[in-house]
Amino acid sequence: MAYDVSPDTPLNSGNNIQMSVDLDDEEKATVVFNELSNGGIVHTELLETEWNALYGACTDKFNIRWMVNCKL
Repeated sequence: MAYDVSPDTPLNSGNNIQMSVDLDDEEKATVVFNELSNGGIVHTELLETEWNALYGACTDKFNIRWMVNCKL
């Protein structure tokens, strides 16, 4: 899934596009999150959530925001 900023958010480099990846394998989710966040900024560590998933958010080294979600 990909989306852009909401109408009330100023458009800046780094918020012009946000990507979401949904996975069903915890090990693969960890690898994907670690690769995406390597050299970037981790906003939310990849942790178990209240919606029964692993979830993490980061901005990669190219200034693209990513969300990784993995059903448990």
